[in-house]
Amino acid sequence: MASGHSTELKRHRVLSRMFAYLVFAAIVLATAYSAPALPAWIPHTLAALAVAGFPLALIILLASAKRMVAIESRPSETTPALQTPPPVAADRPLRLAVLPLDDAGDDPVHARFADGFTEEILNLLWGTGRVPLASQTSCFALRGKHADPKSVAERLHASHMIDGSLKRSPEKLVLEIQLRETGTGAQLWSEHYEWMPEEIFAIQEQIIRHVGSALDIELNADARRYATTADPQAYEAYLTGRGYFLKGALADLAHAVMLFSQATESDPQFVRAWVDLAETYALQVIYFEGSDAERKAAHVASEKALALAPDRGDVHAARGITHLASEEYEDAVTECDRAIELDPTLWKAYYNYARASYHQGQMERAVELFEKAASVNPGDYQSLLLAAPIYKRMGDEEAFEKVAREGVIRAESYLADYPDNHRAYYLGAGALLGLGERDRAFEWAERALAIDPSDPSIRYNMGCFYAKAGENDKAFECLHDSITSRSWIENDPDLDPIREDPRFQRLLDSLE
Repeated sequence: MASGHSTELKRHRVLSRMFAYLVFAAIVLATAYSAPALPAWIPHTLAALAVAGFPLALIILLASAKRMVAIESRPSETTPALQTPPPVAADRPLRLAVLPLDDAGDDPVHARFADGFTEEILNLLWGTGRVPLASQTSCFALRGKHADPKSVAERLHASHMIDGSLKRSPEKLVLEIQLRETGTGAQLWSEHYEWMPEEIFAIQEQIIRHVGSALDIELNADARRYATTADPQAYEAYLTGRGYFLKGALADLAHAVMLFSQATESDPQFVRAWVDLAETYALQVIYFEGSDAERKAAHVASEKALALAPDRGDVHAARGITHLASEEYEDAVTECDRAIELDPTLWKAYYNYARASYHQGQMERAVELFEKAASVNPGDYQSLLLAAPIYKRMGDEEAFEKVAREGVIRAESYLADYPDNHRAYYLGAGALLGLGERDRAFEWAERALAIDPSDPSIRYNMGCFYAKAGENDKAFECLHDSITSRSWIENDPDLDPIREDPRFQRLLDSLE
């Protein structure tokens, strides 16, 4: 220890500087004592000051040396203390996949919380604007499949992956998380966290920083600001609600409503909880024939969000879908337009703006917005497959074939990950029929109908499919007890082949 300390002193020239002090003091005193014109008290005073100043100078130099050692041994902010990853292969640029965290227990509520937590980590990484990410849809398709690095590289074109497990107990949360390089499987960073609920924001911020350090990128996130709440109880309920929302079935949306409501009760200032509560109520109305009570609840939630954060794009997008659910199309257009102005990356604002325009019979505007939505979200098959029949009615066969083929390709990709998604099947079936692939179109249609023959949305779209296929009896059979939006049915080009049938007018009359 003494030898190390002596080396430290020598390295910072403490001894040489103290020697210089003594030499300088000796010269000054010799000069003072040899000067006959000076009063005797001056050299005596200088000598006393030199003696008294020696220990003070030594203390100052030692402190300075210690500080320099600390600074030199501190890791640079731009150089990660963690293992630096090997260079990314030339054929695979940096792209990070965030896989759903496994739930280490058997409780489905805990599993949904793990999904919500995963989504938030992905959102925080996206918010830094510095890390290319595999899409959430593709990542979540691997939920529970224990994907190995090689398969993630091939399937998601990812150079790196985050995976792990999250367990919730009554007292704490336990997280095992790691970052791996997909080409070699090398682990670049891993951590075991145990934390109390109130520490969740700090843990999220640590994860983002550590991932950045391992990738040699400076990443920082303000988790509380992004969450729009500082209440851990409200936030936990919200994340669990997000997990249910991501599953998307009617029963899951009902759970999401309950949990988003709990979040807003715990923190009435929780903007994102109000936004998602409004959207979930609206989706129940639009796709699952929800009640007037749900329409009103969507309006109340969106108005709360607007009062709290009038300058957020997602707030106005929530207002837009709320008006859409209530068939207030002019108001829906206004709100979606404002949402896009505030945040041009909001896919759902373009998508719902297009739907509102469709309801108003503004078809040219609708296809323009559907295509914009598809460009904002490269995984969006719905917008293209809804735009395709509009182009066909407009007589633009070239545009029809282009968007129909691209929509089918995207639907195929989506179905590879989510083979039980009826919407991709029935929208794709209509496009395939228009492209002349009749056998394949009927195959997709039958798969959609087999998933849930009672679902109003499936029945309606199968009615459209059979109408285009010339199967009028099957078309009206499916349209019965399907959607109840008269404006959509009046403007839907897929139903053009059966408009002259007397049963069509009776169908419209039943919706008044």
